[in-house]
Amino acid sequence: MSSGTTGRPKGIKYTHGNKYSLISSICTDFKFNKSSRHLAFLPFGHTAALNYSVFPSLFVGSYMLIARKFDNIRTSFFRIISNYYITYVQTVPTVISALLLIRENTLNLDLKSIPFVGCGSAPLAKSLQDKFYKTFRKKLANLYGLSETGPTHYDDPTAVNWQPGSIGNTLSVNQCKLGVDGEILIKGENVFTGYYKDDKATQESFEGEWFKTGDFGEFDNGKLYFTDRKKDMLIIGGINVYPAEIENVIKEMTGIEECLVFGIEDKILGNKIIALINSSNLNFKTHNDLKFEVIVHCRRRLSNFKIPNEIRFVDHIPQTASGKLSRKAAKTMYLGT
Repeated sequence: MSSGTTGRPKGIKYTHGNKYSLISSICTDFKFNKSSRHLAFLPFGHTAALNYSVFPSLFVGSYMLIARKFDNIRTSFFRIISNYYITYVQTVPTVISALLLIRENTLNLDLKSIPFVGCGSAPLAKSLQDKFYKTFRKKLANLYGLSETGPTHYDDPTAVNWQPGSIGNTLSVNQCKLGVDGEILIKGENVFTGYYKDDKATQESFEGEWFKTGDFGEFDNGKLYFTDRKKDMLIIGGINVYPAEIENVIKEMTGIEECLVFGIEDKILGNKIIALINSSNLNFKTHNDLKFEVIVHCRRRLSNFKIPNEIRFVDHIPQTASGKLSRKAAKTMYLGT
């Protein structure tokens, strides 16, 4: 079942062949083997936990330590990795933001067993990768995939001359290209066979043999960079604006770990840009001080038409059950206040 982040949830038909091909590729490309030791805490109804840890551990016969939920281990996350010699753990951006706020002391911990931490299921800002490495001295891999395909791209931090920011290269199971409008297209044995009882949606989701992800991307030096969801793109005065770009710029600021940008209809501009910022752990005297700092920073880094028309500070930003920030719920919350 798709998460319904950008629309209504749909049943996804996946064959044993799809799953076998995908997990075999993940184990090969991630170099998982019988000696691997996974830490799993994401919900098992969440494809990330299944595809990156549960199924690979079963596939190669390796060790897996299971935590009931992140809240149970949030203050001892790295101590558990150290004590149990964990070699891989899969996270989501909201978990990374929480770890940066908690700032567990890792000075006396031995973390040599884990070469990097995986992060996926939602867009990961380069600034978050940079902050994570600066704080914990561990690289953060930016991983990409969809419910309809499973993971498709692997940003391998162990590669020579690795730099954060891209979603890396395709897994060996699939191929990738960009459509004429920049949409990411995927082909391979990992791609689902169709939506349950929805032939129309299935047909609309393919361009020949290629699955249309609904995401924009761009290639640079052979690496693929995620731009934004097609459905999230805003039209400001006739110009395409990507919320993820604005979010990433705002999250460059010290202390800001969570930000969500969306548009509301405007008769003149087409869309007004609204930015929600989680200010629950920020130490500014007033929200006006912080708003001024955000606007100044955005003016340095963005074109004028990309600067938020309104900045609102909230104690929390709505999330889906799988830990993704929910643009749809955030917009509903904004409009209801």
